Amino acid sequence: MPLEKAEQWKAEAPEWMVERIRDVNPPGELSGCLADEGWAGVYQFFAANNYVTENLDFLAKVQAFQSNGSMDLAKQIYEQHGKAGSPQEVNLSSTNRSALAEIFDDEDEPIGPPNLYDAAYAEIYSMTNNDSYKRFVGICGTVQTELAAEIDWDNVEGR
Repeated sequence: MPLEKAEQWKAEAPEWMVERIRDVNPPGELSGCLADEGWAGVYQFFAANNYVTENLDFLAKVQAFQSNGSMDLAKQIYEQHGKAGSPQEVNLSSTNRSALAEIFDDEDEPIGPPNLYDAAYAEIYSMTNNDSYKRFVGICGTVQTELAAEIDWDNVEGR
């Protein structure tokens, strides 16, 4: 069930996540979220409950590939996320999917440039940032407002 209300977050998320949403605004961009361990964990939890983890998994694996250049990892990413009908298929354009298929489909030992995932990464990053991440930020704002309404401000220490 998608997490959209404060009650759902309080019932399903660890307390630290609820406190994080209540007390801190999420980063405006996906890159800021992924760079912050706490927000990355909250967003991953949100993604799992909204069935969109394949994009985050793909982005993380491509970053790992970009760090180590392992063609074994590159092929694993393709088999799991890039190939049509793969278990965690991401929504790539036909151009990006075809470019990856040319490298991986007919090769026992694929050979590709170090930047072979750059275009696919940019596409999935942009789609995630502009779709599920924006929805997440909006939901955080709503949940933050709901949680703030529950605070008894007259009994808050220091008032």
